[in-house]
Amino acid sequence: MKKHFKLFIPLAALLILIASCGQGSLTTTPEKVGLSSDTLALATQKMQEFIDSGKWAGIATLVMKDGKIVHRENFGYANIEEQKPVEENSIFRIFSMTKPITAVALMTLYDEGKFELDHKLSMYIPEFADVMVYNPETESLDPQENELTIRHLLTHTSGIVYGWGQSYVDSLYRVTGVGGWDSATIGDKVKILATLPLKFQPGTAWEYGLSIDVAGYLVEVLSGVPLDEYFKSKIFDPLHMDDTGFYVPEEKHDRFTEVYSLDEEGALKTGGFMGEAFKKPTVLFYGGAGL
Repeated sequence: MKKHFKLFIPLAALLILIASCGQGSLTTTPEKVGLSSDTLALATQKMQEFIDSGKWAGIATLVMKDGKIVHRENFGYANIEEQKPVEENSIFRIFSMTKPITAVALMTLYDEGKFELDHKLSMYIPEFADVMVYNPETESLDPQENELTIRHLLTHTSGIVYGWGQSYVDSLYRVTGVGGWDSATIGDKVKILATLPLKFQPGTAWEYGLSIDVAGYLVEVLSGVPLDEYFKSKIFDPLHMDDTGFYVPEEKHDRFTEVYSLDEEGALKTGGFMGEAFKKPTVLFYGGAGL
């Protein structure tokens, strides 16, 4: 059962790194761990240039090697209007970096022998057994040639997408609002996905999409607990990731960074993508973008 898990070790290492940074890890000079102070100084200069350009509000950088922090800098503002600078305890929305955490969560269940990577997804989520595949050449729906597997989910080769393109399948995603942020549960979203055709035959192409959100729901199915609880008990609590979750409690809102986007003239403006997201409790646990 362990033969595939080595692919996910770097993801677990990333989580350990994040956690250890919050526990006062020792610092050292770059040269003592084989890095260059001059190179890191250039990185600092470049980050400040981004801020000075007026295109970025705030940046936090950290470089760590061999368990030692060799570089940590904060630039710009967490909230420009309030002139609140980015600080070491600022809280950011990590959106798609939720994906590696979901993958690690799923692979802990793999280690427990709950599934194999090449198991058909329909073994655990039966609604996917009869999902059809859209054929753009004939503009028809075809049966799956190789049924969708868990490996397909984890490698974005499932045919499940985001709906950002212009194809017929993409238009169905937009019409159904399957990727929207609302009061539904991830189980509700996955069941809608199972009524939509795949964009391509599983394993024949790659496209970024909601596959990891389905993997998050699979964690719920296999473990019997909601994804937020599984993350907390298996990952966040053991690694002391005390500020990571699907929403930020009100008492931490003063540390929560503002979201900015660019207006038509290229200047920063508030109210960017998902600016108000994560400020209230939710039941929609997106494994692909919810943290």
